Amino acid sequence: MGLWKSLGPSLLVAISAPMWVPAIHRAGRPFVRGAIKGGVLLAGSVKEGVIRLRETAADVSAEIQAEIEAENDADAEAEQGAEPGRGRKTRQ
Repeated sequence: MGLWKSLGPSLLVAISAPMWVPAIHRAGRPFVRGAIKGGVLLAGSVKEGVIRLRETAADVSAEIQAEIEAENDADAEAEQGAEPGRGRKTRQ
C-alpha cells in the first residue's frame, strides 16, 4: 500500500499529461513571449542609459583634465614670474 501511496500521484500526473500539457503550453506561450519582450525592452533602456552615463563621464573627465591643465599652467607662470632668490618668506 505504501508504494501506491507514493507512486500514485506521479502515475496520475504522467497518465493525464497528454490532456493538460497542451493547455498549459497554449496559456503559457503568451506569458513567455511577454516576459521575453519585456526583457528585450529593458535591455534597450539599460543600453541607452549606459551610453548616456559614458558620455557624461567622458564630459566630466575632460572638464577636470582642462581644470588640472589650467592650474598647472598658472603654477608654471607664477614660478617663472617669481624673482630669483626671493622665495617664500619664513618666520624666524
